[in-house]
Amino acid sequence: MPLVNLEGFYLLLAIIFGCLVFQLSGALIALAVPDRWYSKNHWMFRLRKFEKSGEFYDRVFRVSRWKKYLPDGGKYKKKHLNDMSPKGLEKFIIESKRAELSHILGFIPFFAFILFTPWYTWPILLVYALLVNLPCWMAQRYNRPRVERLLNAIQKRK
Repeated sequence: MPLVNLEGFYLLLAIIFGCLVFQLSGALIALAVPDRWYSKNHWMFRLRKFEKSGEFYDRVFRVSRWKKYLPDGGKYKKKHLNDMSPKGLEKFIIESKRAELSHILGFIPFFAFILFTPWYTWPILLVYALLVNLPCWMAQRYNRPRVERLLNAIQKRK
């Protein structure tokens, strides 16, 4: 039983507005987190064995074919590596983690709306959360290990 009983147009309006607010809030929270937190080897960003340095996402989901169509919502553009210096690559890695956190937080609307929406809206909210956040999250998990390998190679040469 939902906490608030909205129906029809008001339910749709609440869902659309709520998703927008939650999505933007997740991005703002990720932006507010200082770079030093992203610089640490936090468990959330560590690759798991099955990910095989990000190759899992390309092998299973073909990320390299469609990632170029994803929007770039951050202040630091991640579509192209313009700064190949160690400092530039480190900044890219930090921004990749920031984007990943933003999209993890983007799943909150699904869980929050379960509290006040009827059960029949839950699949729609889940599809929204997956379509909006999962591709971007996978692209970060695919790209970051590649950039980390490049950074390690550059640092070894010096």
